[in-house]
Amino acid sequence: MKNLLFVAPALPRPTGSGLQMRAFMFLRDLARERRVTLVAGSTVCPSACNRDRAALDGLVARTVLLDFRPSRNPRLALRRIAGRLGLSSAPSWDWAEPTAAMKTVLRQLHGLDVALVHVSRLYMLPVAMAALAPGSTAPIQLDLDDWESETRLALAALAEKAEPALARRYRREAAALAECERAWLPRLSRVLVCSPSDRDAVARRHGLRDVEVAVNKVEVPPALPAPGTSLPPELLFVGRLGYLPNRDAVRFLVGEVLPRLRSKARLVVAGSGAPVSLRASLLHSDVTLIDGPEDLEPLYARARIALAPIRAGGGTRIKALEAFAHGRPLVATAAAVAGLGLKADEHYLAAETGSEWVAAIEMLLADPALQARLAEAAFAWVAENASMQERRSGS
Repeated sequence: MKNLLFVAPALPRPTGSGLQMRAFMFLRDLARERRVTLVAGSTVCPSACNRDRAALDGLVARTVLLDFRPSRNPRLALRRIAGRLGLSSAPSWDWAEPTAAMKTVLRQLHGLDVALVHVSRLYMLPVAMAALAPGSTAPIQLDLDDWESETRLALAALAEKAEPALARRYRREAAALAECERAWLPRLSRVLVCSPSDRDAVARRHGLRDVEVAVNKVEVPPALPAPGTSLPPELLFVGRLGYLPNRDAVRFLVGEVLPRLRSKARLVVAGSGAPVSLRASLLHSDVTLIDGPEDLEPLYARARIALAPIRAGGGTRIKALEAFAHGRPLVATAAAVAGLGLKADEHYLAAETGSEWVAAIEMLLADPALQARLAEAAFAWVAENASMQERRSGS
């Protein structure tokens, strides 16, 4: 059986962050005919738990975990401080350049006869190169699902007014990542992105021929789940709250939408990493915060409507696909469904301004038939999408 070196920022999981879910889908498909050595770890997700390991049973032959916690490594701490103060051009919080100690661990993999290297995220390429023996000719494919340099620019624009220091940091990171793209992408055997628009833009900017679309997908049950019956009706937002677009989305809901619903519904926010200020705001607004939920199924089962007021980001949003797979009608911004090819009023309701959001939610709450129609169409779409990807991966 051929050997696959799979390099990811965090342990892949069938549920969790979009990054982990997409990596898990790739891992599951690639492991069918290959013996997998998994290398995981970055400042995005510096540690792993037993639950994450359990999800990989039967898929991975060997796992190497890298610990990027600055609290345990002075060099990492200095690197992070320099990045945040603008003293370094390298991105400050998700740059995964391995330390000398990590490289010693990765050199133990040099004897592996690697037939293919799959790397999740651009900033993990230094880890992949440290794990390969000098002179290795193994083909390397990069999953650039979140086109990092462009995403950082979008995040900088989003943070400009509320968090100007963060905006400056994102612009520095965008410039550093763009430089890495220019240097590294032409050397790779294949680049994968999640939408046709990203494929065309990446190929044009870097003069690449082998850029392919690998759309995001989620696990889809065999039948449409029953509608939520919570009283009062629950509106559900799911997302990692340490990520700026998700924090911005929650603040938008709390500040511009929830007060105008006149207690017609209750907002439930599920996600980890919420800063203290956001926690205080949610508590004051009588919003239910589910911190780091282990299982989203019960939350979706109760929810009447899923919400995605995302105003910036990159790639395609798994939260939209996840809502569809759970049979929940979705209200979303254009940014939240970008690149998916969905139709407003058929698969979801579109809203941008606070008034549009309130109107869309009130319309759904008052019309169970509309809820059912949107849920059915969206579920059929995501099921067909998953089936098509399954056929492609098996062919």
